[in-house]
Amino acid sequence: MDREALQTERFLERNAKLLSIIFISLVVAVLAYFAYKQFIVAPKNEEATKGYLSAIANLENGKDAEALGGKSAC
Repeated sequence: MDREALQTERFLERNAKLLSIIFISLVVAVLAYFAYKQFIVAPKNEEATKGYLSAIANLENGKDAEALGGKSAC
């Protein structure tokens, strides 16, 4: 048991810098992912939802051309 503990301790001492870099990189990657979702995806999703609801309202009111963004399939 003591031999394994010493080997583990030596491994950690020898690779402390590398392990720190890996850990910090993981933390930065996770933070970047959540920042991307919060500041890029969420606003685009909100804008798309507003456009969708506006188009549905225009279709219900019989304004087909406005619901299609002024573009007609004809």
